[in-house]
Amino acid sequence: MAKVLLLDGNSLTYRAFFALPTDMATASGQVTNAVFGFTSMLLNLIKDQDPDGIVVAFDRPEPTFRHEMLPEYKAQRDPTPELLIQQFGLVREVLDALKVPAVDLVGFEADDVLATIATEVAEAGDEAIIVNGDRDIYQMVRDPLVKVLYNRRGVSDYALYDEAGIAERTGVTPDLYPQYAALGRRPVRQSSGCARSWREDSRQAH
Repeated sequence: MAKVLLLDGNSLTYRAFFALPTDMATASGQVTNAVFGFTSMLLNLIKDQDPDGIVVAFDRPEPTFRHEMLPEYKAQRDPTPELLIQQFGLVREVLDALKVPAVDLVGFEADDVLATIATEVAEAGDEAIIVNGDRDIYQMVRDPLVKVLYNRRGVSDYALYDEAGIAERTGVTPDLYPQYAALGRRPVRQSSGCARSWREDSRQAH
């Protein structure tokens, strides 16, 4: 059985940016804290998990299908810091150098892409581990083949959850997590997956 790591590039880069000081920079003044932190995360994950495959998914700047259904979707979020925006391209360059596939899809978020890939990996009888710092992804956990490696804080604090782990942490099973979050804590995204196969769309990822 193969093991595939599925990383949310936006979520982990964001976590790295806020975990490390912005005085990390090149001689030319380019701030590099997020790309340094993300790269450290990636290399440590590869070392610790020894996966047979790895894919990193990213959000795109265009509106998603959720914005079409709910125009005010994410309207209350603070804007992404410019110093972070500047580093997403550098993160992509690191992935290119390491020959790690980076995928995205117009109209969908990284979580949707990861949900699709995880489903296809599990249907093939292999193990998918979704690496993310967003609790919305809890809903994707399905024993025995789909787990979540949740980034709790910083660049090195992770917890691996199966269905029992999600139930212990939240009090509900993964399939009920969206309703639980919407009722008691905060709005939650339903990870819908993507309309087409990720294998088809990943050819257009760059």
